[in-house]
Amino acid sequence: MLQRPLEPKQYTSKAFAAACAAAGVRQSMSKVGTSADNALAESFNATFKRETLQGRRAFTDERDARLTVTVQVT
Repeated sequence: MLQRPLEPKQYTSKAFAAACAAAGVRQSMSKVGTSADNALAESFNATFKRETLQGRRAFTDERDARLTVTVQVT
């Protein structure tokens, strides 16, 4: 599951930037409160929740959750 960093300094740290670069993820560093900055991620999350999680009670275990996510995203 994708989560926000706990503190802004973690998001701007060199270690986090290196991890993003290694994973092929481009960081976005716009001004606070810029709604368009995160629009793509928010749209993806809304669609994912609607298509994958809506109406589902719970995952049986971590493996079940990972398999469900992998099938939906690929």
